[in-house]
Amino acid sequence: MRVLFLWHMHQPAYFVNENGGRIYYLPWVIQHALREYYEMPYILSKFNDVKVTFNLVPVLVEQLMDYAEGRAECKFT
Repeated sequence: MRVLFLWHMHQPAYFVNENGGRIYYLPWVIQHALREYYEMPYILSKFNDVKVTFNLVPVLVEQLMDYAEGRAECKFT
């Protein structure tokens, strides 16, 4: 039997454009990035015979890049 695992990762835009930058007002992108978005591929990398697909929507990738490159200013802390 063949089984396909497809994870569709999406987040709404949790920011507002303000003063030439982005202000993040909810913690969900960074919270998931520190947990599921990292852990799931890491765990699956230990199993060579398991094939999966992760679909990340563009607005989520954009927000993850803001955090990774230090452009995210957070107002939720």
